[in-house]
Amino acid sequence: MKQIFSVLSLVLLFTITSCDQRPSNQPAASGETMSGLHPYVTAGDPNIGRAFRISSGDIVSNIVPLSALTSPKKRNDLSARVAEIAGTGEIIPVRISVLSAGLDYLMIDLLESGWFAWDGAGFLQSDAVTSTLFYSLTMDNDRSIQCYDKIGGMCWTVGAWENYLYTGSIPFLKVALSATLGGLEYGERTEFDSELNLFRGPAVGGDGISTYPDFWAKSMPGVGHIVKWLQFNPDKKVSVGLGLPMHALSIQCINYQAYVLGARMQQELGLPVDKTLLEKAARLKVAINKQFWREDAGLYRYLVDPFGGSEQQEGTGNAYAILFGIASTEQAKRIFDSMHITPQGIPWIWPVWPRYASSDPMTFGQRNNIWPFNNGTWAEAAASAGQVNLFALELKQAADRACRTNQFAEMYHPVTGEVYGGISEGRTGRSGAGMKAFIAARLGGTGEPTPEAIAKLFTPIKGKSGINLWQSCGRNTFSATSYLRMVLHGLCGIKLETDGITFHPTIPAGMSPVAAYDLPYRQAVLEIHITGEGQKVRKMTVNGQEAAKIPTTAKGKQLVEIEMGS
Repeated sequence: MKQIFSVLSLVLLFTITSCDQRPSNQPAASGETMSGLHPYVTAGDPNIGRAFRISSGDIVSNIVPLSALTSPKKRNDLSARVAEIAGTGEIIPVRISVLSAGLDYLMIDLLESGWFAWDGAGFLQSDAVTSTLFYSLTMDNDRSIQCYDKIGGMCWTVGAWENYLYTGSIPFLKVALSATLGGLEYGERTEFDSELNLFRGPAVGGDGISTYPDFWAKSMPGVGHIVKWLQFNPDKKVSVGLGLPMHALSIQCINYQAYVLGARMQQELGLPVDKTLLEKAARLKVAINKQFWREDAGLYRYLVDPFGGSEQQEGTGNAYAILFGIASTEQAKRIFDSMHITPQGIPWIWPVWPRYASSDPMTFGQRNNIWPFNNGTWAEAAASAGQVNLFALELKQAADRACRTNQFAEMYHPVTGEVYGGISEGRTGRSGAGMKAFIAARLGGTGEPTPEAIAKLFTPIKGKSGINLWQSCGRNTFSATSYLRMVLHGLCGIKLETDGITFHPTIPAGMSPVAAYDLPYRQAVLEIHITGEGQKVRKMTVNGQEAAKIPTTAKGKQLVEIEMGS
């Protein structure tokens, strides 16, 4: 029996090792990244590495065949158009898999595909990330493609640029430029407010009504989605675009960056740079600082609208303003000094809207929670500005939360760090098979959406008509990729540039030594070892030789050793 098992084991081993015909010492082709690697991270705090493994598992578990999400016609039409723009059909994988939004979100969209790529998910699942970017695109009847998301603006472009820096694929960049120019044209035509020189639109990711002030909720009691506001207020609807008469900080910032990156894409492709892109970016930056900056509070306001707007803090918007250089160095310093930080990190929106106020100090509105996509960008902004303690808080709390529950959930309680949905109007935006799966996973049975089942999952809040305690969804992809961002871009300091990778680590006290293994980058495989603490690099070597970066032409194993210290 043991002999039979040994023979079978050898056959299986031969089969597995023969699947990839490329020898281990032979690099991938140009524009292609090394595959079959499983990055691994360790740090002085053991939870950092453990949480990295958890995030990797959550990401892999959310990869699904594209055929499960879209019709053959849509896939084929978009594939043909992408290949036409790219100038090659080789850009389309034979077997197309995509990165869905989470265990409870079997879907792809422009916003989250941009987040995943921007966060660095390509280091783990490059093909799936690229395919998700492609197949979330919108193709119009004239076969033009564009990437403007109604609750994410031009976030896709920021992720697409990061994906290009990672893969170096010129065919991909051609598609990204086409989608970016198409998206900007669409946004200008349908959402641009020429009087304010701002884009109309909700906060990036802010589809829920809990993201918005009481004014926006009072006309539609018990309704959970901001887009439905238009059905209750047709007289206030703007005649073009989505129609919401609001201007959120984060969507201005993300659209500003898309203008900048559109010009950089043209430059990288050797095309004439359209100067109007940079001129529009400059005007938008001026408008953001004019309309949103609060000199009295030392941060950017959240919302500009005809109904009083909002002076609340939007974590994501302020982080974007810092990362994209919209905020000056002095403004950034004031933001870090002024933002409210909870025991678990920065909340998405703060303070609590009056309609959610409670005598129970542990009850919070849904958007007052910890939403990891928000914390990931804030952590990177903190690291980039030398705010080591703020970065350390976000990284440590994210790792500890994941290790306690063995997953990255959608949102968490801002004080305890427990998986927590917060309170909001409505109960769920799901319907059909998605709703049945959601119920069955939590209550068993067939998942029939009976009133009793819905009431169990979305408990009504006493004394608050139409407001319920929501569920936080499990194994959420943007939560997992946001942790990658903290580790790879923050802790390890990886910065992708057009000519290679530079390193700017942020190593808080107790985190050293840090190591990362089997990180694929184009035709190379990185192994990183960092000793010491702080943000100052004393010495860096690559394969034993002092170096400042990993060039895009690097091949094979690249051993990066960094000594930190004063």
